[in-house]
Amino acid sequence: AGGRGGSGGATVLTLTQTGTEVTGTISVRIDAGTNSPVNDEIWGGKADGDTVTFYVWTGTDQPVKTTYTGTMAASGDEIAFTVTGGRAAAAGRGQTGPQPIIAKRTK
Repeated sequence: AGGRGGSGGATVLTLTQTGTEVTGTISVRIDAGTNSPVNDEIWGGKADGDTVTFYVWTGTDQPVKTTYTGTMAASGDEIAFTVTGGRAAAAGRGQTGPQPIIAKRTK
C-alpha cells in the first residue's frame, strides 16, 4: 500500500499573509484511496516580524493538533519550523519532542 511507513512524497505548504494574519493549506498526508495529497487548512496563522505560527488538525475520528512555529530566513526563501504535537505525540509513541523541518520556497 502506498505511503505506508514512508513520507508518501513532498509536503506542500501554501501560505498567504495579509497584515499579521496568515492563511493557507498544508499537505501532510496521502489519501489511501486516491494516493493523492490531502490539503489541510491551517488555523490560527500569525506573522510577527520573521516568525510565523499556525496549527493544523488532522484525522477525522479523533483529530490531533500539530503546531508549527517558524523563523523566516533573511532571504525570504526558507522558513525553519519547529513542529510540536501530532499523531506520534498523541499516541505516546516514538519521537514526541519538537521536530525541526525546513520549508523552501518554490519558484
